[in-house]
Amino acid sequence: MRAEMEKILQEQKFEKIRRDFERQKIDDQRKYTHEQWLEEQQKLLLEAKIQMAAQAMPEELMYEQQQFELPQPEP
Repeated sequence: MRAEMEKILQEQKFEKIRRDFERQKIDDQRKYTHEQWLEEQQKLLLEAKIQMAAQAMPEELMYEQQQFELPQPEP
């Protein structure tokens, strides 16, 4: 009788450990997915800010800026 009770307790402990592990795994995946989403949003925001700044830049400055760019080597 005592051995059966200990076996049941061991099984319950194991199931709790397994559930906790699975819960942590799901939480970690959610956190990773959220962090990836945040990084993508920051990237898109930065791209939009750069595009807005480029559109607001007077054409003369853009032309001057292009003059200072290094020519790309031809293959």
